Amino acid sequence: GAALTVPAVFAQPAEQGKPKAANAALDLHNPVATLTSVHLENDVDFGYGNAKATAYTASLIPVIPFSISPDWNLITRTVVPAIYAESPLSGGVSRGGLGDIVATIYLSPDQPMHGWYWGAGPGLILPSATDPLLGAGKWSAGPTVAVLRQDGPWTAGDLTGHAWSFESIR
Repeated sequence: GAALTVPAVFAQPAEQGKPKAANAALDLHNPVATLTSVHLENDVDFGYGNAKATAYTASLIPVIPFSISPDWNLITRTVVPAIYAESPLSGGVSRGGLGDIVATIYLSPDQPMHGWYWGAGPGLILPSATDPLLGAGKWSAGPTVAVLRQDGPWTAGDLTGHAWSFESIR
């Protein structure tokens, strides 16, 4: 699928010698930055199933950091997806509504280590889908990790996690 991220910045700490806007532009691509922000991410997936269906997901992603010491931060990141999915089967019914909410908390050092930013912590999947076909219908939890490097205008890294279900709502 294709993705477009449109962020809105609410606050930004300035670094010595760098303009505030330059810091914000880099921090928007860093999931463990100490920047309070709200992203709207739009994903479109094409050609799945026998009907070559399309699915559209608009995710609201608030990111809120908390300083817990001079050297460490807790960063909350929540993904709230709204989904419209055509049926993957010819003659099927298309669905629309909220998907499952994914909430993560990262413990992250305040400064990069040898040029690397990282964070690790728990993730929780809340069975919030408004239609059974738009979510798993299970409470799930597990570890999450974010690792990235920023070099000039480039950001490269990975944000990953694994969740085990522990309670079904259906």
